[in-house]
Amino acid sequence: MNKKILGTLAVTLIFVAGAPFVNAAETTTNPTTTTATTQKTCLKNAKTAYSTTIKQINSDYSTAIKAATQTKKDALAAAKKLTDKTAKAAAIKTANTNYTSAVKVAKTVKNTAIKAANDKLKTDKVACSK
Repeated sequence: MNKKILGTLAVTLIFVAGAPFVNAAETTTNPTTTTATTQKTCLKNAKTAYSTTIKQINSDYSTAIKAATQTKKDALAAAKKLTDKTAKAAAIKTANTNYTSAVKVAKTVKNTAIKAANDKLKTDKVACSK
C-alpha cells in the first residue's frame, strides 16, 4: 500500500515538476529552431538505433562462435575416445570441417547484417535531413 502511494506521488511530482519546462519550451521556440532540433533528434535516434543494432549483431556473432567452438570441443572429445584410427581421423576431420563451416556462416550473417544496418543508417540520415 505504501509503495503504491509513493509510486503515485513520485509520478505526480515528475509531471508537476516537468510541466513548467514543457510550457516554457513550447512558447519560446520558432519554426527554424524546431526543425533543426527535430533533425538533430532524428539523427540522434538513428545513430542510437544503429549502435544498438551493431551491438546486437556482435553479440549474436559471439554467441555463434562460442557455440561452434563448444560443438567442436565436444566432437573432438568424442573422437578422442574412439579406438579405431580411421574412425578417429574421420571424426576429427568432420569436427574441424563443421567448425569451419559454422564460422563461415556466422561471418556471412554478421557481414550481411552490418551491411543492412549501414544501409538503414544511410537511409535514416537522408530521411532526417528532409
